[in-house]
Amino acid sequence: MNSLVALLVAFVPQAASIGAERHHAVDVVAAGGQFSARVRKAEGQEQVDDVLARWLLTVEMLDHDGTRTALWSNLVRHRPGERSHFVADDGFSFVEVDPSCETERELVRIWRVDGEERALDASQLGLDRCTGPWLANAAIEWIETPVGPAPQLLLWLAAGGLRRVDLASGLVASTREWASEVTAGPLVDPEFIAAAQASYVKSASAPERVHWGEPLELVVQGAHPTPNQQFAGFSVELGGTFRDAATGGDATTGGDAVAGGERTSVLVTPLSLPPPNDRPQAQVLVDFRHTATIVGLAPGRYSVRVIGRGDRPIEPLAVEITHARPWVELGFQGGRTVRLHATGVVVDAGGLRGVAPRIRVLDADERARLESAFRGLPKRSSGATASSEYRLSWTVDGKHLDARFGGGSLDAALLAFVQVLGGANSERK
Repeated sequence: MNSLVALLVAFVPQAASIGAERHHAVDVVAAGGQFSARVRKAEGQEQVDDVLARWLLTVEMLDHDGTRTALWSNLVRHRPGERSHFVADDGFSFVEVDPSCETERELVRIWRVDGEERALDASQLGLDRCTGPWLANAAIEWIETPVGPAPQLLLWLAAGGLRRVDLASGLVASTREWASEVTAGPLVDPEFIAAAQASYVKSASAPERVHWGEPLELVVQGAHPTPNQQFAGFSVELGGTFRDAATGGDATTGGDAVAGGERTSVLVTPLSLPPPNDRPQAQVLVDFRHTATIVGLAPGRYSVRVIGRGDRPIEPLAVEITHARPWVELGFQGGRTVRLHATGVVVDAGGLRGVAPRIRVLDADERARLESAFRGLPKRSSGATASSEYRLSWTVDGKHLDARFGGGSLDAALLAFVQVLGGANSERK
């Protein structure tokens, strides 16, 4: 009996300290103003103690007229205490961040539209000696990715540094920009690299412009250095950055593509191998034509240099990697471009240098209207007219199409894209 009383007495202070932290209702609006989220006790739970109650997360779209449209909801574990909450600018994620750090505690929790919940603790966020306050600031911001703009959770650490959390996957990075792994092929088998020799290069070609996330295909024509040799593959190396001769400036080092007059060099070498001893040894030099495929280059301007043996190098190829390919892109006279991605994200570049693009998400009515209009678009590309005011680019069944047209007599499909992407609705009121 005495041991039971002692146990109850020992438990009371702990229970009192837990109860001292209140459960707070949550109301938060996304930075772009299109979505809101709220956490309340679920229906029928209003009189239930906070600790025992079920709590409901509801994410809503804020319509132009001020009305709210519920998009998704989920029962959540709602903890007591002060925390920061965010709703993503695409309405797909709700985030809770705990500013007080404990090693075994969940510091970041993410709820997704598909019902999935993710939690990140100190080790997953790469935090060392996690005690006390760890966070200087937090926000959800858009960044460009190989599949289009995506909202990311940015965490500025009190000790310095940054953590970026991809809300879709939960992956953590220490850079604000999206970093893609650069891969290339076909590469020489490491087992044979020591025996490989550089081939002669006669010509090389590549597209001038490639979208991020799509392969850069470099076609190389050349000849093996001696009879009977076989094509072994390519050596591909991402080199340093330098300034175009026209812009001047000293060369710089590093591996990241940069804007302006700078380019990053990509060095590609076709390699040949001696044939197996049991093969016929015909004394003939054989030409070849092979394609090197490079995937993962970040947006920027590149100089692709194909290097072979001999003293007659070919001219470098200028290639630009642009943003991820959109579902539809609308261009205006004066340089303004508006791109619409399959996720419903609209990026309005505006055409003014130094002005950040405006990003928003189509509402349900806009999405339905453009999906209907898309089915009415021409099935083939069309050239410029004498009074071309607009340029529309889109993709159908893997085929990239382009149309240029004037504003005097737009058909219904083209008019829908001009009105939704370029009209007054391009900015929220």
